[in-house]
Amino acid sequence: MVSITDGKVDVVINAASITDPQRAQIEDIVKRKTEVSAENIIITLLKLQE
Repeated sequence: MVSITDGKVDVVINAASITDPQRAQIEDIVKRKTEVSAENIIITLLKLQE
């Protein structure tokens, strides 16, 4: 899920963990699509029960 508010982007990922390259890839995609800088991108991991 992605939420964009006042120049800040919150990304919620359904995972217990992600690798540094995965985090960088997510940030890169968000930066390209929203033109928001990396310091305004928050990635939160939320492992939902199955």
